[in-house]
Amino acid sequence: MLLDKTFVGMRAQEMIAAVQWLAAQSDVDDAKISAYADGASGVALLHAAVLEQWIRQITIESTLSTYASIVDADVHRNVAESIVPGVLLHYDLDDLMIAMAPRSISIVQPVSGSGDALTEASFHDQFTSVLQADQSLGWNGRIVYPRGPAD
Repeated sequence: MLLDKTFVGMRAQEMIAAVQWLAAQSDVDDAKISAYADGASGVALLHAAVLEQWIRQITIESTLSTYASIVDADVHRNVAESIVPGVLLHYDLDDLMIAMAPRSISIVQPVSGSGDALTEASFHDQFTSVLQADQSLGWNGRIVYPRGPAD
């Protein structure tokens, strides 16, 4: 806030610069660049992956599932670094997942706005739009989700 930039924006910009540098290296196969992030950095990586086509596959771990889950939470936890002012007027994180298709995403232990790990049923409820979009476009298996906690 002191720099009039969001954490998400600054981190995404740094990630894009790093990937562009990596892709320019002669000993790197730029068709195989993947990225990993956890926590709030996972939100930044989703944004970076939409903007930077060199990122071919991402893995996000313990990352906020959707911005809407913050609104739905009675008490939110660990979301300050993931916030983009007014974001829900334009998109949510599941929209970013659709936008980066057909590139693949591994989602490990996603968390709700309350900080709780999603159950498998909650995962499917929150990511219905992504899973349906993938299915209708023939991209089954693009989203990898190791089984979450039992309901």
